[in-house]
Amino acid sequence: MKIYHTETQADYDALMKKLEAEGIESLSKKYWPTFKTETTVVVRAQSGEKRNCGNRTTYGNLSCVRSRYDIPIIKYKAKADEKMRFTKENIEGLVNKYFDDNVGECPGNLIAEIYAMDDTPEKVVVPKYIAEWIQSYLNEGGTPIDVLGSLMSFHASFVDESVIRWFKKNSETMLKALTNGYTIEPEQLYYIPLPHLETSDGIQQVLSKRDTYFASRPNDKLKQRYTKEELEQVPEIYKPYAKPIEEEEE
Repeated sequence: MKIYHTETQADYDALMKKLEAEGIESLSKKYWPTFKTETTVVVRAQSGEKRNCGNRTTYGNLSCVRSRYDIPIIKYKAKADEKMRFTKENIEGLVNKYFDDNVGECPGNLIAEIYAMDDTPEKVVVPKYIAEWIQSYLNEGGTPIDVLGSLMSFHASFVDESVIRWFKKNSETMLKALTNGYTIEPEQLYYIPLPHLETSDGIQQVLSKRDTYFASRPNDKLKQRYTKEELEQVPEIYKPYAKPIEEEEE
């Protein structure tokens, strides 16, 4: 089972397309007007799995779903190519649809939808060490042209070898980063489910940490997610159970 939270109509529509492509059944686009920014989608079975509890998807309010299920909630965000473009025609259509569906309501959600539209060139994703290198160069008074120049001239001999290697494989990405901006590649995080250890109500326990390591049900207030570096410090007996967290969780 997976639980998704969507904050905008664009996110919700993109999630419906994603789940439909994965073969998930019982999808509906009608719930966003009901729950709006609190819209939560519970996918009870993945494509190809047997259904043991009715429909494969249910919908609800975020706070209610949180109180009912004790598993991480994935905040789903539409990718840039899934978002509606910021054009006059799209704005007019969005405004007209909003007031047709929400007569007399505060336009706060409409404003959120407009802000969610894609009106800028897509930023590329770069590793943290590349972002830090670019920023350090700019902080010293360099310009984007200077950054490129340092990588393509005799000055390259003064640049860290790892940066040079990355640039040779990703020169187009570097150019876009300096032109359109960039975001930092999220650091891979891991969690460690503990096999054969469940709570009395059937929730699988995971490795947690305060001063020492211990087993606990999933809990946002506990240290239960680990970077690759932190994973190295985990006792050897638990390392084989480590699993990457593949999606951003709320």
